[in-house]
Amino acid sequence: MQDLLLFAKAAAYEAGSYLKQYFLAHPLGAQFSLKGKEQLVTRADVESNQLVTKILTKSTGYQVMSEEGKTQIPETEYFWVVDPLDGTTNFAAHNPFFNVSIALAHRTGDGYEIKLGVVYAPMFDMIFYATDQTRAFLNGGALSLTPLKNMKERVHGFCYGSKADRYFKIAARYYEHLLLEGYSIRQFGAAALEISLVAAGVLGSMYIPGAYPWDVAAASLIARQAGAVVLGLDFMPWTLQSEGIVVANPGIIKDVKDKIIEVNNELEREGF
Repeated sequence: MQDLLLFAKAAAYEAGSYLKQYFLAHPLGAQFSLKGKEQLVTRADVESNQLVTKILTKSTGYQVMSEEGKTQIPETEYFWVVDPLDGTTNFAAHNPFFNVSIALAHRTGDGYEIKLGVVYAPMFDMIFYATDQTRAFLNGGALSLTPLKNMKERVHGFCYGSKADRYFKIAARYYEHLLLEGYSIRQFGAAALEISLVAAGVLGSMYIPGAYPWDVAAASLIARQAGAVVLGLDFMPWTLQSEGIVVANPGIIKDVKDKIIEVNNELEREGF
């Protein structure tokens, strides 16, 4: 597994270096186009995906499931789950909060296990990584969460993920509730990096009702191995097939779940 982790880190560094150079060479942002009605896709997005895919497939022979490539889960036992540029809109707007996300998934019967994860934020020179047999690390230093006593001890993150109307409304209502109740909550716009910051103790929690698997697969393992609680919207342990994701410091997971339930009940009463 350590050899596979080295390949993943090498691919993340290669793609991250390319993205950093592109970012710095285009001070007005990348040239982007609309990808359907869902999100931006940049030339850098596509070329980063090609770099990652080439390195991973040449090194391991495993197929790649990627936002910019094949988005269906492969039929193979092992496969890579990649977001070559998580935070595309930030990147296009010349916001440095973006990353490369790489996970290795293993098919186990009808389910899947994430075996390793790498999240690299090139503009901050931060690389988070973990395997399912090790602790989580940031730039070589081990991560281990100390339980929080209440949600007001940290800033919290949220995102809608998929732009389906229901996820917009859920995320917006969750943000409204926390904001009006005096909590610090932000949308930073790069899910893998935000979840990794929960693992590092910077954020207290991260909630994405419409999370895509490639956005969160690597960071889900990093957070779990650092001691965070990582759940789907059903509050069962997150898997590659889960709808949405909830990641929180273990000391406040009950409070986070209660807030989500409160929002869901409110929306249900409104007939949503």
